[in-house]
Amino acid sequence: MNTEIVRIRLKPSTYLKYENAARLNEMPLSTFLRLRLEESENTVSEISAQKSAICDLRLNGIKNDTVKDPAPDRELESKAVSDAVLAEIVLLLRGMVCPEHVNMVHAELRRLGMNVFSTVKGAF
Repeated sequence: MNTEIVRIRLKPSTYLKYENAARLNEMPLSTFLRLRLEESENTVSEISAQKSAICDLRLNGIKNDTVKDPAPDRELESKAVSDAVLAEIVLLLRGMVCPEHVNMVHAELRRLGMNVFSTVKGAF
């Protein structure tokens, strides 16, 4: 297997944090950092896929809203259901990830020029 060595700069406090975490996981620091990078790459890919699925839900909801339904109550019910599904997905995902991952995702969204959903501190 052909590999390349990459040198990075870290603040001393960050270096110690990662070094301690690597030691707790009984692995070299380089392996720990490589796994963390790969994990964050997977997280970003998964979030992109979820974003796409959510956009599809929203677009389908909008398309459904533009079609004249003989029963207007059904249109409102459809939108309420899709909004509830989206809210549940967000809340479930937020409950599964640590604050560091949320911060990483928010930073990536800001870098892409997208709006960031934020909650009141301590809500999650």
